[in-house]
Amino acid sequence: MVFPDALQTIGHSAFDGCSSLASVVFPDALQTIGTFAFFECSSLASVVFPDALQTIGGHAFQECSSLASVAFPDALQTIGAYAFSRCRSLASVAFPDALQTIGEYAFEATALTSVNLPHNVEVRRFAFDPNVRSSSSSSSSSSSSSSSSFSRTQKKYGLGEGKKRFYENSAR
Repeated sequence: MVFPDALQTIGHSAFDGCSSLASVVFPDALQTIGTFAFFECSSLASVVFPDALQTIGGHAFQECSSLASVAFPDALQTIGAYAFSRCRSLASVAFPDALQTIGEYAFEATALTSVNLPHNVEVRRFAFDPNVRSSSSSSSSSSSSSSSSFSRTQKKYGLGEGKKRFYENSAR
């Protein structure tokens, strides 16, 4: 698939249900991937995000069952609710330090077992399955905090030492 070089936004449901789509390389200018943009693209196994990407909308890659790993660009600030939900093969993610928000249920029902989260990211309720272990790191430090599990109690009341904020509901 070839996108125009100047493309900045992929709209709502643009490729929803496109079961033959296997890989996507986005143009450098892309800043936003809309809601449901690649929902249920079951053959999608490879995604290369551009450096300019700032927002991945809700449900954008939900149920992309062949997607095994993603590396997010440094400019990414928001991952919407359910964005990678039910991506059952997704076992590896790399989050940028600039990431501000991970929406509720964003990575539920994936193959993730652990994640390294940016120091000040807001992780909304049930963003990860309860068995996923997390650690926090900062670009200014080479060490990371001790791992903790995403249990229901930790999601409700917070995960250790004020490093990350967890909210009971997603409305602010």
